[in-house]
Order: sequence, then structure tokens, then C-alpha cells
Amino acid sequence: MPRDVVDYFINVKRPLEIREDVLTTSNDLILLLKRTEKIKTLRLQKKQTLDNVKLLLKEINTMNTQLKHALPRVRIEKQATAQQQSSSSNSASQMNPNYMNQLKDLQKAIGEIEDRLRGF
Repeated sequence: MPRDVVDYFINVKRPLEIREDVLTTSNDLILLLKRTEKIKTLRLQKKQTLDNVKLLLKEINTMNTQLKHALPRVRIEKQATAQQQSSSSNSASQMNPNYMNQLKDLQKAIGEIEDRLRGF
């Protein structure tokens, strides 16, 4: 009986160790594939959330422009701020002279204390 197929046998040294190595490698490969799939799903989720954030920002910008158009236009006069500044400077000059003397005395005392502290 003629056979066209010839069987070849190869002698493998330490077959148990090689089998164990092949199994651990295949197990590591499966774990790696699981991690890559997890990363792919995370990237997809990230892309979806970023798209959602972009849509929300567009909505916020459109609402902001609508709000700007809905609010009345008001000009702020610079004279009002100038008057407030001049009134605050006038109030300092109109203070009680006794109060001003006490303030100068306190500043002088603080200066002396600072000089003593610098001496250390």
C-alpha cells in the first residue's frame, strides 16, 4: 500500500518545559489582547465624551450670544468712577486732625519695632 504522505517525527528535548512555555505565552497573549480591547473601548468612550463636551460648548456659546443680544446696551460713564475717586481722596483730607496725629504716632511706633527686629 503506497502512501503519498510521509510522517515525520521530530525529537523534542524537554517537551514538558516547552509545553509550559507555550501555554504561559499564549496566556500572556490573551491577557494582552484583553488589555488592548479595554484600551480601545476607553478611547471610544473618551472620543464620545469629548464630542459631547464640544456640543455642550457650542450650545453655551450660542446661548451666550443670545443673552448678549437680549440684554440692553448700556454705556458706563467714566465720570462716575472719577467722582468716586475724588470723593475718597477728599474724605482722607477731611479726617479729624487728632486722628491723623494718632495714625502718625502708630506708624512711627511700627517703624521703631521693625528697626529693633532688624537688629537681631
